[in-house]
Amino acid sequence: MNKIIRTLLFLIAFSPALRAQTSWKKSYTSGNGEKIKIADIKSLPNGGFVIAGEVTTSASGTNAVLMRCDADGHALWAKYYDSGEFERAFKVSLFPGGGYVLAISQLDTVNFTDNNIVIRTDTSGGIIWTYGFTGNGLYNLNDIEVTPGGTTILAGNSRDCPTMFGCGFNGALDASGNPLWFKTLETGFLTNFNDVLYTTSGDLLFTGSNLDMNVNEYGMAAKFDTTGNIIWSNTFVGGSSDRLVKATENNDAQGYVMVGSSLSLSSPTADYQALLIATNYAGQYQAGGYSGGPNDDEAKEIITVAGTNLLMAGYSETDTALNFVNQGLNLVIDISTGATFGDILIGTGADPEATTGLDLDNQGFILTTTERNMFDPVNREDFITKRTVITGTVCDETPAGTAAPTIVTYTDTPGGDTASLTVTTATTLFFASPLSITENLYCGTTGIDETENNTPISFYPNPASSLIQINNTHSSVAVLRIFNLNGAIVSTEQINPGLQEISLEELPQGCYVMQLQTNNGVQYGKVIKVNP
Repeated sequence: MNKIIRTLLFLIAFSPALRAQTSWKKSYTSGNGEKIKIADIKSLPNGGFVIAGEVTTSASGTNAVLMRCDADGHALWAKYYDSGEFERAFKVSLFPGGGYVLAISQLDTVNFTDNNIVIRTDTSGGIIWTYGFTGNGLYNLNDIEVTPGGTTILAGNSRDCPTMFGCGFNGALDASGNPLWFKTLETGFLTNFNDVLYTTSGDLLFTGSNLDMNVNEYGMAAKFDTTGNIIWSNTFVGGSSDRLVKATENNDAQGYVMVGSSLSLSSPTADYQALLIATNYAGQYQAGGYSGGPNDDEAKEIITVAGTNLLMAGYSETDTALNFVNQGLNLVIDISTGATFGDILIGTGADPEATTGLDLDNQGFILTTTERNMFDPVNREDFITKRTVITGTVCDETPAGTAAPTIVTYTDTPGGDTASLTVTTATTLFFASPLSITENLYCGTTGIDETENNTPISFYPNPASSLIQINNTHSSVAVLRIFNLNGAIVSTEQINPGLQEISLEELPQGCYVMQLQTNNGVQYGKVIKVNP
């Protein structure tokens, strides 16, 4: 091997700059060829991410899924959760110190009602405990959030209240899955919590909507302390159909920013617009804006990027073909003038799409989940997209320019009554089973993962003609990937603890980079394949 090749191999394997992640879009299928439907994504502090979703298995219909991926979207492991019914995981939250908490919807095929199940897992997806709500339709869970102390906060709505239709429902489970408190909030005829945010002050911000007796729907927000006592509740009056679905904290603006959709702002057209509301920490309205055109637009996710910079994602029907396109907006909140919308990233519009999940990884890259053909259960395909910069595009996406905001003025109406609630639980036995995953690279490229362990992979012989022996010194199963010099994966193997033989017979003669992914990080090595 000449000196240039050796130098190049060394740089690819061990240079963080050359191992930097690139933009890509991927989907996933199970071992039996079923598509993974993705509902939520969370980045991990040490790199990579987890997703929650569902998959159809040959054994028992639809099951909830939890999948752990590295920074390049390679599946490290996946588990599905089965109770003998039809399940889907729609939210995932990180448990402090390791592990995950899943929110699962379970269809009771006997009573044809939904159960709501919360499952805490270990770092490998094994079940630690479950908590289930009764399946009589009294409770509907929309979101979960785990506090730094290990308390799981619940947000949704309930019919177990004096109002005719329902009230906002929230609650808390301790680290062992035991109930701490359950509360309801009534701000009108029908109140619903869509989202819960754990704030830097240690309080809980719930966002949602309120329907009055005249069937007018307003965006609403309520702040509770961590023992379930209400601090304030405000309804943001728009006059028709407004709802808030997600919130983030904006410290530079000294308050919160909430997004959703508004029908009342679209007059004279009867189309939803992407809605943004900014408040101070006391919940008082500060600024608001909306964006969109003919046909429906909706903001579904928002996160703080830096300072007053916010990233918003959702969907738009503003094209004349009435196609949905996924969009992300880089927003700046100016309390004095309102909300400025800019740098909209959209898809091609060739197929209906909607961005449903949004997060930043530990390197500042943007992760989104997208539903394509979401109204077609047969042809629906869910993607994970990774962008290197906020204004960057991926594969089939092109910048749409800047959307001019429309500034609106809202009035906030404090109010609402809280009440304690006793919840009837439903005992459900869940089983966690390994799930094989096939990765489908839709477009873009992926490089070698940045996370590094300075200990090299232990293997021999090198050079090798047909077989090498890998020594996995860790107690858990590892994933071995072999890259060529172009950064493409040519082989993927699961490596059990101890010695294991790996065949190189199918590889052409040349130089390769080996990557061993474990729970403790990533190790690298280089191997030379020679002819016998």
